Amino acid sequence: MWLAIASRRRNSAIAQKLLAKIDLKLDYIGWLGKRENRECVYQFVAPNDQRDSIFRQWFNLDEAFQNELVSVSNNIKYNYTSH
Repeated sequence: MWLAIASRRRNSAIAQKLLAKIDLKLDYIGWLGKRENRECVYQFVAPNDQRDSIFRQWFNLDEAFQNELVSVSNNIKYNYTSH
């Protein structure tokens, strides 16, 4: 994943560029605060591409695998012999 960021870029532009690499983004909402101390407000836009169901499946598979590892390792009996 290659990403070039110019030093003069705003933090929000850098965040947008990073998020774009994984098909996510922030939407500009508006300004917050008085003129002397204003801040831009952005809102996270959740993707509508079913990736949450894929991640949930990966998580469930990983959890099942971890439970299987624990089950197997609890049933191993070690036979220590001294020579």
